[in-house]
Amino acid sequence: MKKITIVGISDVSASIGLCLRKAGIKNTEIVGTSANRKILRQAKDLGVIDVADTDESSAVKGSGLIILDLPLSETQDFLESVGTKISSGTVVTDLLHVKSKIQEWAKNNLPENVSFIGGHPLVNHNQSSKDSINLISLDEIDYVLVPSINSSESALNTVVRMVETLGAKPLFMDAFEHDSYSLGVTLLPQLTSFASVSSASNSPGWNDISKFAGEYFQQMATLASNDPEHVMDLVKQNPAVTTVWLQKIIDVLLKYKENIDKSNFEELFDDLINSWEDRAKWEQGVEDSPNKNDIPAVKTTMTSMLVGGRIAEKMSKMESAQEKPKWKYFKRSKK
Repeated sequence: MKKITIVGISDVSASIGLCLRKAGIKNTEIVGTSANRKILRQAKDLGVIDVADTDESSAVKGSGLIILDLPLSETQDFLESVGTKISSGTVVTDLLHVKSKIQEWAKNNLPENVSFIGGHPLVNHNQSSKDSINLISLDEIDYVLVPSINSSESALNTVVRMVETLGAKPLFMDAFEHDSYSLGVTLLPQLTSFASVSSASNSPGWNDISKFAGEYFQQMATLASNDPEHVMDLVKQNPAVTTVWLQKIIDVLLKYKENIDKSNFEELFDDLINSWEDRAKWEQGVEDSPNKNDIPAVKTTMTSMLVGGRIAEKMSKMESAQEKPKWKYFKRSKK
């Protein structure tokens, strides 16, 4: 009987376990281990795992594939305490947002004949509760794989087959590239949220200011409710990358301030519109295309020849309004 072990269970790893079970892999049992007994029971009831085991050493013994789904600091503790006990030939992968340090820990704590393949399923999902499981679809998502230098070809094939069984698409990166991209859209929003709260709460009039705090402040402050220890774990693993991203947002804010100081409101407005459109395109899965030359369409040119430029321009605007992409921001006409 072959064995797959999930260490720590979240919505994502539970969904992975359920997909693997539904795939009907022959002679394979899926074991789950977690310090949270309630989550283990729920995972068993939902059919995510075949066996629930609260002992990590027992759960990973004889396993051919281990999927780590632990916070960063707990991942280090696991590799240091249990790593040497992992069976020869086992493949270990993870689901975390950073990879460089984990590769280092794996290299220092796993036996030479155990391969580590970093993994990161790119799902747009926030864990709503630590005490309940909400299963999600992994179909057609990009699933980043970060092989270690000493990863065997067979180990990589094992993880690729797992990803494809989920219906996901393997996306290969090195650790530095992955961490640079990931921290810009995971750590930076959290630090920005903490900073926004501090900028308001450190003001002398905070007691009165707080009475005005409503929907907008709540939206920005939400990420500041995340565990500061987990945020610091990310910062300490990648301080250089963190400072690069912080400088980027500082530069943007300084540009906003400069345009306001100089009354360059049109330029500021254009910057805000660009951000608005970039957010909309991201939500709709629209990728940027190369800029096209600003050349009038043949249809517009011919219309101008026949009915005159002003009428042609009006007709063109009417057509543009009908064909307006959902991500495009159209400035309202000035009165």
